Amino acid sequence: RSHRYVRALVPRGYAWVSADVRGTGASFGTRRVDFAPREVADYGELLAWLRAQAWCDATRVATAGISYDGMAGALLAAHA
Repeated sequence: RSHRYVRALVPRGYAWVSADVRGTGASFGTRRVDFAPREVADYGELLAWLRAQAWCDATRVATAGISYDGMAGALLAAHA
């Protein structure tokens, strides 16, 4: 699914960043339950890191996804 976003957005000047939730995929750490306080804090740290990058327009950060990815994006936006 992500490849569709990448093919559509990157050629138009958008950067694509994909991160695995702590304890999943290629990340480190452990995860006991979905959307635990530490996971929510991780989203905030990721957003702060993105905004600090020279290639990022800090006022224009978006999320995309379905199911867990979509819910995580909405949670990030709610705490931004």
